[in-house]
Amino acid sequence: MNTATVTPVYSAGIQELNELFNNLRKPYGKGEIVRFNLAYQRIYPQLSRTEKRRAEVLVDALITNLEDDRLACQVYGVV
Repeated sequence: MNTATVTPVYSAGIQELNELFNNLRKPYGKGEIVRFNLAYQRIYPQLSRTEKRRAEVLVDALITNLEDDRLACQVYGVV
């Protein structure tokens, strides 16, 4: 009998990033930015194209909910 293999819809990396993001406290300050940046930098290169888009949505949500708009430049990848 053959056994079917199920491919996960989302990788462990994007699940970790989602969980971290969901545990950050709004409004986001420097501490939350640092925590997110460390995970994002480590995880992002391993993500699929679809997961990278999801990760970028998290970055946008982080920026939208900063306690001070001037902190946006400290979010990884934001110019």
